[in-house]
Formats: sequence, C-alpha cells, structure tokens
Amino acid sequence: MKLVVADSGPLIALASSGHLNVLLEIVDELVIPETVFQECTANMGKPGASDIRDAVIAGRIKKLADPIVGVFGSIEDLDAGEALALSLATIVQSPILIDDAIGREVARAHNIGVIGGCGILLLAKKQGLISKVEPILQSWKDGLGYRLSDSLVTQVLMKAGERK
Repeated sequence: MKLVVADSGPLIALASSGHLNVLLEIVDELVIPETVFQECTANMGKPGASDIRDAVIAGRIKKLADPIVGVFGSIEDLDAGEALALSLATIVQSPILIDDAIGREVARAHNIGVIGGCGILLLAKKQGLISKVEPILQSWKDGLGYRLSDSLVTQVLMKAGERK
C-alpha cells in the first residue's frame, strides 16, 4: 500500500502489541494529523505510545498539521481524531486505517478507502511478516480492551486460515 492516513485506534493497537513495524512494512507512507499523534502519545506510560513517538521522530510516520475538519466536524459520533484523519485522507486522496464502525461508515459514504487493524494483520500474515493472527487479536481484546466482536474475530481467523 502506498500512502495511508491512520486514526489512533488501530495505530495504538498495533504499536501496543509490538506490531507497529509490521504496519510500516506494509504501508509505504503512513501519515497522521497532529491530533491523532496527541491521542496516541498523551500518556507515555501506555503501551505503544513511545513506539509511535519514536516512529514519528525517525520519520517513519509523518505527522502533519491538523487540516480544516470540514464536513467531518459536524458528525457528532466522530471524535476529533477520527474527523481530522478522515479530512486528511480526503485531502491527500488516500485510504484510512480506522477501526471505529461509525468512522468506517462515514469513510465509505465519502468514497474513502478503508482498512482496519484486522486487515493489516491479514496482509501481514499473507506477506509472511507474522505467523499467526489469533494471539495478536487476543492481546488486543485482553490487554487493551479493544472491542472486537466474536463474529469479526471468527471471520478474520477464517480468512487467515486459522479457523474453519
């Protein structure tokens, strides 16, 4: 994948489970608005926060100034980071890495390509960057409290060839 704009949720999930490098292997250029960076690094004691900060410092993740939020600012169920990431994805004409259901729905309604954290894991397994998806998803659910429905987990594991 060439250029992708990321929202904080899947970025934090991947970083906290030690898989930020996997994401950066799959994506040629990852960009985030300033607000998403702040959401990811507000508490440097949280897992993954220092990895995200270090990737920005090293230039592996490009942090851009917050764009004008535009139409996405009027959608009440989007948080500021989601709205700004969607706006940035529109401006740079790239897909967005987002897991929030409403954010994904809004992206699709505005013809913005969508990939989620699970999609990144599936690509990583296909490319041989990880051997199993299931333990990573389990760490997201248990360690982060990441909301993944049982049906989504089953669907992803079936696509990964880890469940029938």
